[in-house]
Amino acid sequence: GGGGSVTSTEVSAVSAQAASAISVLAGAISVISNQVSSLTGSLGAGGGNQLKLKSATVQVISAVALADITGLGFSVIGGVIYRFDGGVLFECGTSGGFAFGISVPALAAGGSYVEMGMMSAATQGTANNTGRVAFGQVAALNTAVVSVSVATLNSLRFMHVKGFLQPSASGSVNIMAKTSVAGASMSVRSAWLQVWLIGVQ
Repeated sequence: GGGGSVTSTEVSAVSAQAASAISVLAGAISVISNQVSSLTGSLGAGGGNQLKLKSATVQVISAVALADITGLGFSVIGGVIYRFDGGVLFECGTSGGFAFGISVPALAAGGSYVEMGMMSAATQGTANNTGRVAFGQVAALNTAVVSVSVATLNSLRFMHVKGFLQPSASGSVNIMAKTSVAGASMSVRSAWLQVWLIGVQ
């Protein structure tokens, strides 16, 4: 044809270019889809924000070794940075010493921090017994502990915990409790824990 006509060869070339572009785009979409799937999987295994609530069943703790508080554990992924905040309402059925702790996975050299404060008496304005610990690079299952001596029995008390964690390995974090002498009794009545993912190392 004339100068303005398009040959079949030119049409074929344009078609080939379009097919190539569509193929590249499809590949990019596939990569993004895989990344989203991976991220979604991570979020379900400790990569996202988490809310933990203790069940309505009262948990009685009478061991002198730290024991996990049911429902107050959360998963973490190595290389991800977390912040958390929570509380425990409890009563003591016997007088004596009681303590709370936290178990952590291996932590990075960048540093982590945990603070726990506990009421020493069930009245407004009561001073807290507070324990704080800054972790450097540590191996798994290290614990920080705050303790209190209780004289008044069967009165609700409150323990507040908060912290900043940089795990170097995937694992779990657990809030724990114990008594100071065998036969002493603590009743954990309710508890909550909010966990936020705040970045990557």
